[in-house]
Amino acid sequence: MASYYYILGFIFLASVGAFIRFYLSQFRLDDPLMTLLVNVLGAFLIGFFYSLKMNGQLKTEAWVLVAFAFLGALTTFSSFSLEVVKLFSQKSYLVGMSYLLLSNILAVSLCYSGYLLGQKL
Repeated sequence: MASYYYILGFIFLASVGAFIRFYLSQFRLDDPLMTLLVNVLGAFLIGFFYSLKMNGQLKTEAWVLVAFAFLGALTTFSSFSLEVVKLFSQKSYLVGMSYLLLSNILAVSLCYSGYLLGQKL
């Protein structure tokens, strides 16, 4: 079972990530460029911290706090980006490309479908 400090750290870092995302959105509400900025920053950071974890420079507990709490709340894209990088680094090019294309095509298509459904209600 996780310690109270770990749980509080998770809550704190998730709150910080969500607050930064909220704060940045105040400058350009509903602007895709702000989402792009946050997502590419998160993709860079998750790659950086994953490398530190794989090299033994970052403990698993710290990885979870950074990747899932902070970056999970900050971005909508960092975990997806890392999964694609992992597939390509394992030379699973077909699976990686399929995942990349299907995730984008299906997510946008379903988002549009949900939008259309909402318009009809």
